[in-house]
Amino acid sequence: MNKLEKAAKLVLIDGLELQPQQSILLVSDVKQTHAALAFHSVAAKARVEINSLLISSRPNDRPQLSSFSKNLIQSAEFAVVLLAKPDADSLNWLRQQNRTRVILFPQIDDETIQPCLEADQRLIRERSRKLADILTIGRTLQLTTANPAIAGLKMSIAHHRGNAEITPLLPDSYFAALPIGRAFLTPEINSVQGEVFLDGVAGTRGSLSPNIYLKVADGRITLIKGGKAADELRRRLRQAEANARMVVEIGVGLNGKARWGNSEFEDEKVLGTVHLGFGRLPSGSKISEIFAKGIVQAPSVTIDGKKIIEEGKVLFG
Repeated sequence: MNKLEKAAKLVLIDGLELQPQQSILLVSDVKQTHAALAFHSVAAKARVEINSLLISSRPNDRPQLSSFSKNLIQSAEFAVVLLAKPDADSLNWLRQQNRTRVILFPQIDDETIQPCLEADQRLIRERSRKLADILTIGRTLQLTTANPAIAGLKMSIAHHRGNAEITPLLPDSYFAALPIGRAFLTPEINSVQGEVFLDGVAGTRGSLSPNIYLKVADGRITLIKGGKAADELRRRLRQAEANARMVVEIGVGLNGKARWGNSEFEDEKVLGTVHLGFGRLPSGSKISEIFAKGIVQAPSVTIDGKKIIEEGKVLFG
């Protein structure tokens, strides 16, 4: 069994726990043809039925889910999506599923497969679920960095549920992007206050350094300062049709094999980092729309006075 087939088995058998005679919808673009063939091979051996949907890329090389493809996904019980760079609207739509159980494998090559195959899946699941529980019972969270001149961020997380992005998917979870390994929540909207330096924007390949200064008041970014990385963050937030400057997610990466620079979905899983999601919370929705994520290296995180991350070192589990 080659690496592609091992990755397919990780998704189909270990991730979705598919049984013989069950079926899935496999959504992919033309660049993922070899990966799609590997999924078909593994599914055939496991006697799992695959229905395939091929997505065409847009001129900007970011595949977009059409209304037709969304209807197909919603009609399936399980879906695997192999799209290297889904556009923000498609990604937010997938994240907000509450019917079809979806696993997104954004890009399948040697660099992205390795952290999936080499990671200690059991340890990652235990860490992620434990931190999700800590977030759920917490009331106040404080994020600081080693820079003594920066106050950091404070926010209320009371009555907000922590989530773990792991596989197999939890009973009340419908989406995960590989590699797995993070715990996160939506803080109380309008409660985030303070300032922080970001080391980068998830999904960019530049080197990490504290070069994006953010000031946040009442949950909204009021100031972005810095060089090219700050310009990239502004560009992403401007692309959103709705106001996307709210801090709508905070999470901690918990995958010791994840590395910066392979994909947006791997960046947020790097062990001991914090990611901040910027976007909006649609009226009546429990799941936020995120248009950009900022990464903080070597942070310290304190919940209700107890430090759970100290300069990037995990202090629990």
